[in-house]
Amino acid sequence: MLACDLDRTLIAKDGMLPPRTEAAIRAARAAGIRVIIATGRMFVSVRPYVLQAGIDDPVVCYQGAVVAEPKTGRWLRHEPIPVALAKEAIAAIVAEGFHVNVYVDDELFVGKVTPEARAYADFQGLVIHEVGDLAAWLEKPATKVVFAPAQPNVRLQGSAEALKRTFAGRPLVEGDTVATTGHQRINADMPDHIRQLLNAPAFALQELRLVVASGAQGHRPHRR
Repeated sequence: MLACDLDRTLIAKDGMLPPRTEAAIRAARAAGIRVIIATGRMFVSVRPYVLQAGIDDPVVCYQGAVVAEPKTGRWLRHEPIPVALAKEAIAAIVAEGFHVNVYVDDELFVGKVTPEARAYADFQGLVIHEVGDLAAWLEKPATKVVFAPAQPNVRLQGSAEALKRTFAGRPLVEGDTVATTGHQRINADMPDHIRQLLNAPAFALQELRLVVASGAQGHRPHRR
């Protein structure tokens, strides 16, 4: 079996699946190798690439919250965030000045359409729904909640202590254990609370059980 990511793995910044990559996938499948795409993307946005490559194995989406069949569109597994916890998270995150994306029924919802949200939706060919107060609007379990800083090249913005007080030891989804995604180089011009957070692996992996997305310019947040 071959399992791989989609963005910056099979496709580049242009959002296209190169012919050479598609041929390699088809050759692997012809050799009897099962190809599994595992991505943070929505199913609706990854499905066209999977179908283009002729993959009929299940696709892992939303950082594992959804496993779906590409041909039929049937969801084999769905582990959403309970409504009460999602509402609490959204309210706390918005209060700290973050932009929030909420994913329900494989659709994207925001409180307000920002240039960053529009760029994210346009890149993936998504319809974006503006609903105002997200916490008040939400009535169904959310598959994924993404929050990202407004400034480029900063992973976490706002008060780390405020988020710690709210979410320390409080998993939004059973099993979430990571605070920041990827690796962040600590720069001298970073705000003190960001440097402190990135220098505190015990806090990142044990106390704050919430995945924080990257909001760097040109990158798309990916949080469940």
